[in-house]
Amino acid sequence: MKAAVLCLLGCGVCGLGAGLELLSDECAPAVFTGAPQQVQVRFRNPTEQRLDTAVWTRLYQASSATLMPLGDATPWKTLSLLPGQTIVETFPLKLPEVRCRTAFQVHWREKAGQQIGRSHIVAWPRDLLEKLNTLAGAQPLDLFDPQSQLKLVLEEANVKVETVLTGPDLAATAGRLAFVVPPSAPVEPMLLSHVKKRAEKGFASVVLLPTTTAFSDALPPALLVSPGSGTIVVVRGFRVAALADSPATQRDLLRLAEWAVASDPLQFVLNPKP
Repeated sequence: MKAAVLCLLGCGVCGLGAGLELLSDECAPAVFTGAPQQVQVRFRNPTEQRLDTAVWTRLYQASSATLMPLGDATPWKTLSLLPGQTIVETFPLKLPEVRCRTAFQVHWREKAGQQIGRSHIVAWPRDLLEKLNTLAGAQPLDLFDPQSQLKLVLEEANVKVETVLTGPDLAATAGRLAFVVPPSAPVEPMLLSHVKKRAEKGFASVVLLPTTTAFSDALPPALLVSPGSGTIVVVRGFRVAALADSPATQRDLLRLAEWAVASDPLQFVLNPKP
């Protein structure tokens, strides 16, 4: 699995006194645990003198009320900055495995103990998509994905999948949940008619339309329709290519699937779970 790159580059400034400053992102990036991360951090010298600072780091697991250190502070490197200079550095980070959403912090300080700043990170387990097995029920998840845009990611996540090759085969499926990934735009009307037949039989489908698909600007990026007793969630421009390495995108996919199979779709939207 390739290492992710986190960009903690924003307009927030951390630092005490007239020393090295850490420029940090206002929003904590989301990452998966279990694989090395390459964290990009930006430091600034706000003074009118050259700074040569030995930087140390310490990793903490964070909760709403406490910070638990994960090991001792360790030396990283000495940073040399000219007056007013800003530099970007890459820091290798390995987070412990987690079972649910977990917050971490990397604290940056000088060798003498002076605080430079802290980076906030949100970590997610690698098995987020396994919940699709529960949403699909007793049957495997039906998947119409001619270009295998989703298939490999779902299989790597241990999601049970029944591959469907044609529109008529899709209409004949009887699984509780299906994902439909049309190969290109425009989407053939016959394909959507087969999705509609599934819904008329009481089954749910999530249709991930290509970004280039024509879609009225008066409609939201995602909408739900209910022909018959089933439901169809239609999504425009879903970032399928980002799914493998993006916890946020995987959570979006889960929420779309939960919406499709919800017994009360309106309440699902009005009272979302965290």
